[in-house]
Amino acid sequence: MTINTELNLATLSASIATAITDYVNADSKATKAEDTRESKLGTLCTLFIKEYPHDTLAYLISPKTEGSLASVPLYNDLLAVHETMLPKNIRELAAMDNDTIPKKLPDGSVNPMKAAVTNAKKQAASKLKDTRGAITRRLKAIERASMTEDEIDTADDIKALTRLRTTFATLGKQFEAIAKQDELAEGGKPYQMLGKVIAAMVIEPNH
Repeated sequence: MTINTELNLATLSASIATAITDYVNADSKATKAEDTRESKLGTLCTLFIKEYPHDTLAYLISPKTEGSLASVPLYNDLLAVHETMLPKNIRELAAMDNDTIPKKLPDGSVNPMKAAVTNAKKQAASKLKDTRGAITRRLKAIERASMTEDEIDTADDIKALTRLRTTFATLGKQFEAIAKQDELAEGGKPYQMLGKVIAAMVIEPNH
């Protein structure tokens, strides 16, 4: 498949489009190292970093999302590449205009076609999300490989503190949602005090 010809990509390079296709379609059971999914992911990451060296991951996010650096044409190109890998019946549904499909059938029941088309239109973005997740994990691994042991320890501590704060906030909401007044009175103050301690915690770099 000649991606740059068939899709008429506006911004995305043909080499990256091909690398995406190779990665997504890779056979994870391949016996040759150069044919493995992980190897093809490495090629894709190398090309993407070369094309977008700064804030690489921000170019894989929808322009509607805060922090995205992807232009509308680039994001549309990414969706177009991933759409080619969807089953034919899904592509045909996604191409339909949902506004022309009646919400109800003649008998008054809900028209299942409308939901099917809506779902089909989301599939390319879902597939792109999977690719973005894989690239994210690989880039983090690359970054970690370049760090010293002290830097890794610091990064792990920061990650652990972030997880602790998130868990603590969630537990607080759950406690408030189900606790009785006397339980709130008894446990509220200690919980708030512990929350202040956690909020003030600072991870010092390891040297």
